Amino acid sequence: MNIELINKTKFQLPKKELENISALFLKKNLISCSSLALVFVGEARIKTLNLKYRQKNQATDILSFSAANFPGAGAELILCPKRIARYLDYREVFLDCPEYFSRRLTLVKKKKLQKYLLFFVVIHGLLHLIGLNDEKENDRQEMVALGRKFLADHGFFPA
Repeated sequence: MNIELINKTKFQLPKKELENISALFLKKNLISCSSLALVFVGEARIKTLNLKYRQKNQATDILSFSAANFPGAGAELILCPKRIARYLDYREVFLDCPEYFSRRLTLVKKKKLQKYLLFFVVIHGLLHLIGLNDEKENDRQEMVALGRKFLADHGFFPA
């Protein structure tokens, strides 16, 4: 399995950790594809792709494309770090982290929470690749719980 990280943004990304957590998820869930690309883009680009593939004229945090959709190609996760960095939109991901709700969040804690959230969103995209959907609220809640559990089971915590 080849995992490639492509960063078309100015955000600094934890490349090795992203590759490792993606590989771990794929192995644990027995997903076989020739390659996985984690492509980080800006808001304008992800908005264009979201319109083209989902008919939604707005930026999003992640788009998942399985290898089955593009014969001969690997799977791709297209991520927008700027959208992900708005971690206040993800309250339910941080239920076990009281510091998250503090107005006096230190810069170190904020960076740690943002890194955790980046991992969470990658796992969320990978859950889409195994067929889960979050169009309905109960399905979305299930995906949030599965993402949090996977990260906790593998030693990743928000604080």
